[in-house]
Amino acid sequence: MKLFVFPGNIESDILSIAAQQVPYCRTDWFSSLLLENESMLLELIGCPEGRVVPYTASGTAAMEACVLGVDNIVNRKMLTIGGGTFGCRWGELCRQHKIDYHEFPVNYGEDIDMVAFKDEILSGKYGALLMPHNETLSGTLYDIRSIAKWCKDNNVLYVVDAISSFLSDDILMDRYGIDIAIVSSQKGLTLPPGMSFVVMSQNIVNKASSIFNGFYYDWAKHLNDNHLLRGQTPFSPATHLAMQTHRRLVKIMELGIDKFKGHVKARSDAFRKEIKSYGWEFTTQGRMARCITVIRLPVKTRPLVDYLASKNIYVIPPYDEPPFDHELRVAHWGCLTPADDIELAREMKLWVKNQK
Repeated sequence: MKLFVFPGNIESDILSIAAQQVPYCRTDWFSSLLLENESMLLELIGCPEGRVVPYTASGTAAMEACVLGVDNIVNRKMLTIGGGTFGCRWGELCRQHKIDYHEFPVNYGEDIDMVAFKDEILSGKYGALLMPHNETLSGTLYDIRSIAKWCKDNNVLYVVDAISSFLSDDILMDRYGIDIAIVSSQKGLTLPPGMSFVVMSQNIVNKASSIFNGFYYDWAKHLNDNHLLRGQTPFSPATHLAMQTHRRLVKIMELGIDKFKGHVKARSDAFRKEIKSYGWEFTTQGRMARCITVIRLPVKTRPLVDYLASKNIYVIPPYDEPPFDHELRVAHWGCLTPADDIELAREMKLWVKNQK
């Protein structure tokens, strides 16, 4: 099975952890593991003095926790970006919780109008900005570093969804000036879905320690009561996933983050070079994220997805309405090689040729 999806193919030593008996989590051993996970995550995302709040839930749960927590910190209107499904999700969460917000419009597949966006941030209307680093629907990578400076200079709390960009594209929270970032297990970490992480910079931790947002999501419950300080979660953790996270992080630290990100880049570069040689178009007109390539083909792509699945090759299926029905999403995570990505491109070309 070849997986050009999220997560991609996972190494056998990490997969085998899930086949073990589930060890009891309220032990010194598990506390040490969670504390090591936090330390490694903070180092890899460039926020060594911050804290990590883990949730046994998908990335959307971590996003919801941030919407609730940040609203309690700033208690002012929020700014979001509407360039695709994942950017718009911030607005959906604000509406769900009746939080005042404005969604800055970005055309699908295009970059942000940075001049107009800077003016919006400088307007003084907003207490926080919530946005994705990579709009995964189109594969467009936004310039979070410039945006972070505008937020910092204008006292706007900055929250970045780094779920699909972490460990492929550069994100250094302290250096850029990002207050909060979100990571989840099934994308950058290339693990089974089921865990997400809210990474808080040092200047946010003290504020978050007194924030009560809901019950399960509550930051104060995690940061206080000695839970995270002693390496425990207030509620039942995903024990196997925490163990798999530890194995993944240790492997990255041993390999080096640049080499790990370089593998993702090598795969995406090889695939895109092959696609370009066919004359096919990429969806994004801006800067492309390394972890995913979105292609627009001359035919509807749902039958291609089904054909590839019949050969045990999996890509991310399109939405069935135009223009998405002519698109195909290919992720470059996991332990496949650039040769596998080239083989996929050639398989796609052969199928399209046979449709004419």
